[in-house]
Amino acid sequence: MDEVQRTIRLGVHGLEFRGNHGVFEQERQTGTRFRVDIEIEADVAVAVSSDELDDSIDYQEIAKIIDTVNRSRSYHLIESLAAAMVDALLRGLPRARRVFLRLSKLSPPGFPAGAATFVEFTRSRE
Repeated sequence: MDEVQRTIRLGVHGLEFRGNHGVFEQERQTGTRFRVDIEIEADVAVAVSSDELDDSIDYQEIAKIIDTVNRSRSYHLIESLAAAMVDALLRGLPRARRVFLRLSKLSPPGFPAGAATFVEFTRSRE
C-alpha cells in the first residue's frame, strides 16, 4: 500500500466547551463558549482490516486532549489556545501525521448575538 492509500482522515467536529480565555478580564473570570473542529491525517490503514481501536486513533482521546489543554491555563488569544491544542494532539497521538484544527469563540464580547470568531491551524509531524 503506498503512502496516499495508507493515510486516512478522521476527526471530531462540533466539540463545544467553556473556557476562561480572552483578552478581557470578564472572559477569563466568567468563561466563554468555544467550538472546535479537528481533522487528523493518520496512518491507520491497518485498522480498516483489523477493526481494532488499538490500530486507530481513539476519538475519546482527541476530546480528552482538547479538554486537558483547555483546563491547563488561561490564554488571551484563541490563536495561542489553538496552537497549544494542535501541538498537544501531535504529541499525544503518535499515529497522527497532520492535524487541522478550527477553533471558534462563540458569541464573543462586542459582537452581535450568534456571531463567532475563529482561527484555523494546520501542522504536520514532518
